[in-house]
Amino acid sequence: MRIHAWAFLLVTSLAVAGCLPADPCATANGGCAENATCTATGEVASCSCKAGFSGDGKTCADVDECATANGGCAADATCTNTVGGRTCTCKVGYAGDGVTCADVDECATANGGCAPDATCTNTVGGRTCACKAGYAGDGGTCGDVDECATANGGCPANATCTNTPGSRTCTCKAGFAGAACDDVNECPTVDCGAFAFCVNSPGSYTCQCAPGFAPDGGTCDDEDECITAKCTANSTCINHPGGFECRCNTGYGASDGGTCTLQAEVVATGLPAFADGLALDTAHGRLFATLDDGRVVGVPLDGGSVYTVADPQGSNPALHDIATDGEYVYWADPRYGDAFDGGIFAAMADGMSPPWRFAEAFTPSGVVVEGQALYWAQQDGKISSAPLPASAGTPATAATVMDGFGFGNSNGLAAYGIAAAGTDLYFIDHWGGKVGRIEAAGGGSAQAVASGLEQMWSRSITVGAANGHFYVYWTVPGFNARELWGFEVPQASGVSPTPVKLLTDSGLAPATFDAVAADDWHVYWLSNGQLLRLPLEAVTLAQVPQPEVVYAGGAGFDSLTALALDATHAYFATSMGREVMRVEK
Repeated sequence: MRIHAWAFLLVTSLAVAGCLPADPCATANGGCAENATCTATGEVASCSCKAGFSGDGKTCADVDECATANGGCAADATCTNTVGGRTCTCKVGYAGDGVTCADVDECATANGGCAPDATCTNTVGGRTCACKAGYAGDGGTCGDVDECATANGGCPANATCTNTPGSRTCTCKAGFAGAACDDVNECPTVDCGAFAFCVNSPGSYTCQCAPGFAPDGGTCDDEDECITAKCTANSTCINHPGGFECRCNTGYGASDGGTCTLQAEVVATGLPAFADGLALDTAHGRLFATLDDGRVVGVPLDGGSVYTVADPQGSNPALHDIATDGEYVYWADPRYGDAFDGGIFAAMADGMSPPWRFAEAFTPSGVVVEGQALYWAQQDGKISSAPLPASAGTPATAATVMDGFGFGNSNGLAAYGIAAAGTDLYFIDHWGGKVGRIEAAGGGSAQAVASGLEQMWSRSITVGAANGHFYVYWTVPGFNARELWGFEVPQASGVSPTPVKLLTDSGLAPATFDAVAADDWHVYWLSNGQLLRLPLEAVTLAQVPQPEVVYAGGAGFDSLTALALDATHAYFATSMGREVMRVEK
């Protein structure tokens, strides 16, 4: 700098001194344009336009650098022409010196100015704002969209749509589960209780009472269909839990048509004469019958051949009552005054010995085995007994249990039927119209437990016991009508029973074809070709129920003649068919 300064001073001094030529550029820029540079060559000035200007130097015009190649600015810059130059400015979204510009990521700062619920996407020199899924707007402002307002938000039909900021949730409704909210079958884990079943339904279930049951306070109670059910004739409606059945009455069976037709098992057929008395020996699977022709026969219950226990004796036999202890058979022969006198007869049950007169008896009409003794009634008013077992061919020593002359009847006593109940015997007094009782051991006085009845030509009396109570039943036969009577034996001493007439039947069957028998549940009565049944306690009911027809055989003289019971069956005989039959009880 010092050299140039001294050189300048030297030149100037020389010029002033006139030693050097004058500088043509020194005055008025040598005549050059303002935007030109004056260059002196000796005393001659030359003009050239400055950078950014064009012309002959005398006149210089501004050059627009931006017109060519963007003035040398970067492609992403804006060229701005200036007097004698230009400026380069990076465009919005770019940064640099203008000659070099790089893209600016606007999204890197404050989400690019987009809404919080928008997505900022950087672009070359800018950015875009788009509302996120679940929001709507221009990106600068985004509002939550309620997806649930349209098509349940895309949730399954059995789901609940809940709107959330920017989305929604799908929750399966109660009773549904899984991605598609399928129905849940609750029934495998549901206990509906007794007599009910579970029925699945969409989203839930119900507990329904099983058929035959009805809801009652949260439980299912059995419906008694028999109240409204209509069973066919000869059948009885039996109610069961959840249903009922129409059960054919005893002696009847279901036919192909659904009706109940008569069915009874024939135990024996083709007897020499009809049976008038039956006695069961269930221990040996047989029964014994007195026949109208005076015979006594054995009938195997398994269908074996009928065999003779005793042939008819004397003329005009009239055998009725029969009993057995399993080893021997005993029967009453009421004949008196003929060439053959009756009495109590016995024979071995297997028929291997001839019969013999077991005991003298005046027209006996009833015979019963009770414990270790045989008891019978006589028409002379006596009740007698003999010890058992018998000894073949040996007459027994009879003992008098009751002497009829002490029973207080002006006409005397005619004891007909007899039945045993524990330590007592019950019998029918024909002449006095009474039912009497006496201790089987004898030695006591007979008591009239029912009196004031009409004269009874009955020899059929029975005793049934249930729950510690005794019930006595007897029949009053006749040609025009027959009756069934009974009473409950009072448990207190000194109390007289009240006899009740339960049934009256009319028909043509002879009076001898009349029998009554009882078990622990029912009393059975043969009357007019039918086997009828009543509850054992019928005499205690306010209203006597209609009798159940156990078996309906022939009417009139084709009738049922004799009756016996065991634990499972009722046995009876037919008059015209000369059969022994049985029906289930």
